[in-house]
Amino acid sequence: MAQSNSDTVHVFDTWVKGTKRLLHFDVMTTDEATALTLAKQHLASIGEGDVPVTVKECQFCHTEPL
Repeated sequence: MAQSNSDTVHVFDTWVKGTKRLLHFDVMTTDEATALTLAKQHLASIGEGDVPVTVKECQFCHTEPL
């Protein structure tokens, strides 16, 4: 993954097995650690807080300009 600067954002493609179905969403941030934290927060907000999220489920996909 390339270094991020102030005019780009990294997109992390996230797939997790929820309690009832497969969930897919993107996390946009500047680093992997924050992506994992944001993914976990999102899952908790939709009632899926017990679903594990690792770099296997939340993978760097590409970088976008802001």
